[in-house]
Amino acid sequence: MNYKGKSKEELIKELQKLEKTNDVLRLSLEKEKNNRIPKEKCLRENSFRLMVQNSPDVIWTLDKNYRYTYISPSISKLRGLLPEEAMKEKIQDTISLDSQEDFFDAIADLRDEVKQKSYQPVTVEVKQNHKNGHIIWVEIVINAYFNEQGDQIGYMGISREITQRKIAEIELLEKKGKYHTLTENMKEVVWSIDTESMLIDYVSPSIIQLLGYTSEEILSGSIELVTTRKTLKIIHKQVDKAKDNFKINSSDKDNNYHVEVELLRKDGSKVWVELTSRFVKNRVTGQLEMYCRTRNITERKLAEEALKSSLERFDTLVAMVSVGVYIFWIRSNGHMEFEYVSDRWRDIHDVRPDEDMTDITTVNNKIHKDDIEDFLLANMEAARDRKPFVWEGRFNIKNDERWFRIESIPIGYENGDIRWFGVTQDITERYNAEEALRKSEEKLRELNAQKDKFFSIIAHDLKNPFNAIMGLSQLLIDQIKEKDYEGIEEYGTYISESTEKAMNLLVNLLNWARSQTGRMEFNPENFEIVELIEENKMLLAGNASQKLISIKTSLPEKLTVFADKQMISTVIRNLLSNAIKFTKENKEILITVKENPENIHVSIKDQGIGIAADRLEKLFRIDSSVSTPDTNNERGTGLGLILCKEFVVKHGGNIGVDSEKGKGSTFYFTLPKNG
Repeated sequence: MNYKGKSKEELIKELQKLEKTNDVLRLSLEKEKNNRIPKEKCLRENSFRLMVQNSPDVIWTLDKNYRYTYISPSISKLRGLLPEEAMKEKIQDTISLDSQEDFFDAIADLRDEVKQKSYQPVTVEVKQNHKNGHIIWVEIVINAYFNEQGDQIGYMGISREITQRKIAEIELLEKKGKYHTLTENMKEVVWSIDTESMLIDYVSPSIIQLLGYTSEEILSGSIELVTTRKTLKIIHKQVDKAKDNFKINSSDKDNNYHVEVELLRKDGSKVWVELTSRFVKNRVTGQLEMYCRTRNITERKLAEEALKSSLERFDTLVAMVSVGVYIFWIRSNGHMEFEYVSDRWRDIHDVRPDEDMTDITTVNNKIHKDDIEDFLLANMEAARDRKPFVWEGRFNIKNDERWFRIESIPIGYENGDIRWFGVTQDITERYNAEEALRKSEEKLRELNAQKDKFFSIIAHDLKNPFNAIMGLSQLLIDQIKEKDYEGIEEYGTYISESTEKAMNLLVNLLNWARSQTGRMEFNPENFEIVELIEENKMLLAGNASQKLISIKTSLPEKLTVFADKQMISTVIRNLLSNAIKFTKENKEILITVKENPENIHVSIKDQGIGIAADRLEKLFRIDSSVSTPDTNNERGTGLGLILCKEFVVKHGGNIGVDSEKGKGSTFYFTLPKNG
């Protein structure tokens, strides 16, 4: 563009046009960019999806219970299954039994990677079952799977068939020269040992870093040269077991071993190694060959020994106290485990030294079923608020119910973990002493109430009938002396009624006294309860007829029970007598007997004055028994109902009442069918 010969105003106008053009171009570019990004994202996602679906390798995800949550279509090529068929399985169920240990070892290694926040994948080779029934070799690459918040929600991995490669490797192992070349640059030491002569057939060059020998120095030498006596015994034991297994199974199943042992260095010092052994039969010679892999773990073992020594000193200190000491972790992912427990803690909780303390159900399963909810709620509250935990409750220890007091203090960490330092104290003896004192106080109160009730009956309730008898008898004597016979029949009736009341009261009083002192005999027998009810009905028929009360029954034809006949007769008589007392004239009483699957139910329903709700719960208690005036405005002692309860409970039954003020009452009791 030519700006020569133009005025200042023209140049300004040109610049303004350029700025507008620039703004339009910028807006257009931004709009194009915004439209392009979602398209590119969608394109990437579609490309990734197509890549997964068309990949010859199987791509999958698992939840934390190892159940598939996604599996790519190539599973049909690998194992002959459709994805929807495979989704119904857990991955460990698809792996041969002899490979499952390798798989879970890989999972354990992955967990270590996650804990160390390195998030490196792990690789494992396993045997898997094909739908057609044959075994295939599969290489699995696994890594942890996290959600957007950074919490692990499962695993993701890739499976690739390596059957042909494994066959080739096995053949390669049988050819020593080729096998040796695989181990030349390994940091771990690889061995092969003749199981007959126990001579070293091969050892990788890295032996010089581990034991100070060159390969040539120990090749064809005895394994005894580099092993302690204890390690040599372990190896011989593995060889003997492998030979026995091959005789039984004719395969290499169960012939893999993993131990931590000591080896001897050239300078005489000892080194700790992780020894992994595998026994294989040579296809050509048929001889059993032992292949070993060793890894130096001396530093770890020394650290463990130092920690063990420190813990032993700590144990010495905590052994001097009567409480059990523990250190407990609640991890941010919800996992819980014991880091440390003292011997006293194990004694208190009845936990053997060899029991796995990473599984807290070992302890929690011993908490009393009625206390477990309170224990868990107290735990959650203390963990949520980061406050000290204090709880008292029952544990089931060696078929015995024990009371424990548990106290712990939390220390929180930035990653969300909580470490609890606590003690457990067996307070059973203290609790039992407190409980015995409480029961003793209750018993003392009950005895005082019984004493008060006893003297009340003697001083008042038993005295009144005799006062009436004495007064009426004297009046009757005076009128007979004066030959005035008017009204003497009425006096005789009153004397008879008062005598009957006194006698009934005396019988109940004596029976109750005998039951309280343990002198009342309990003689259960088989008898017809229907007949017993009819006998008591006839016995009290006169009392009912005086008030024009009709006694009706709803009874089976026959019903045999196993009980103390005299006691049950006393119960029926007292309940029926009370029903007559509290029922108004020209009303009726209904006696019902029902046979249930577990018990015999007897009820006596009246149309009397009823009982107020606040009095119902006190009817059968000696310390607060109450009496209600009958239709003649006379009060009883309440002793009859208390005696009824004593007798029914002695049979293992229940007694109760349904009543409403002004609408009558139904007293009932049950007897177990099995006696």
